[in-house]
Amino acid sequence: TLTNIGIAQQRVGDYRASLPTLQRALATFEAIYEPSHPEVAATLTNIGVAEQGLGDYQGSLVTLHRALTILLTVYDADHPQVAATLTNIGINQQRLGDYQSSLVALRRALATFENVYEPNHPEIAITLSNIGITQQHLGDYQSSLVALRRALAIFETIYHPNHPQIAVTLTNMGNAHHAAGYVDHARAFWQRAHQIFTVNLGHDHPHTQQIAQLLA
Repeated sequence: TLTNIGIAQQRVGDYRASLPTLQRALATFEAIYEPSHPEVAATLTNIGVAEQGLGDYQGSLVTLHRALTILLTVYDADHPQVAATLTNIGINQQRLGDYQSSLVALRRALATFENVYEPNHPEIAITLSNIGITQQHLGDYQSSLVALRRALAIFETIYHPNHPQIAVTLTNMGNAHHAAGYVDHARAFWQRAHQIFTVNLGHDHPHTQQIAQLLA
């Protein structure tokens, strides 16, 4: 189906192809279903993710709020799909610099994920990571580190030691330590992240180069 094709294009990072595919799927669903049908909401959510991937955070926010409105009419407020949409809303708000709103959305999502999933579920770790990044932007470095440590502990239980997600979290922990004035601690986290990125992505990858610049 068009939806599955659009999602597959997203998974390989081809958001530019994914967006028109999902928009075609949405037009079909809107023609055959009621406006509050879950398929309409699900497709809007995927469109919002594609817009986010293309850097259109404001457009994505509008789309995701449309999806959230529908989801809240068909599901309970603590449904995982509601939480997943809130997470993406929080990420967009973070990218747009609205950190207080982002924190509210992400905490709502986290509360749901912790209620419906096992403690080591990836959605919990991902949401904790985003909470940590948002708190870092707000200057709350201690809370940021608490959230990021929790995220790292989960990632280390579900992924192999050299998984890129672990490196991303280590990078964010280094950033938080650096912003808080703990330069030596920051370098230790960045060095671990650099080793993982080098193993997985090579010396010339942008992620590896970015950490190398921090360590220079």
